[in-house]
Amino acid sequence: MAGRESRFMANIRNKLWSILIIGVLLVGAFVLLRYVIMSPDKARAGYSTIAGLPGWATPIIMSLIGAGLFWVGLRIRSDWPELIGSGLIAGAVGVTEMKIGWHKFAIGSSFTPILIPAAVFVVLVIVGQIRSR
Repeated sequence: MAGRESRFMANIRNKLWSILIIGVLLVGAFVLLRYVIMSPDKARAGYSTIAGLPGWATPIIMSLIGAGLFWVGLRIRSDWPELIGSGLIAGAVGVTEMKIGWHKFAIGSSFTPILIPAAVFVVLVIVGQIRSR
């Protein structure tokens, strides 16, 4: 009886650590993105094309790969594909905000645009956890 309970608790701890690690990486990525926003001329010069693709194609490709990984993660037992897919989709939302204009999403403060991709990530992780049960 105690063995079953301790295995259950270990499983929850592993999920929480996974979510914490991905969340910290996502926040770090958006802090870096915000740092890049402070010098938009350098960001535009380096981001106008990636691998010869137009700038608008990058978030679309990130979203499609992320959605595919998220879908695969819902079909298998492991949580990593769901988390990586959620991170890619949230990252695509952040890149889209950057392309449209970071200041257009700043409602009340300059920190608000960071909350939108973070909320997308959290909602997708919660959906993934509920659907994986």
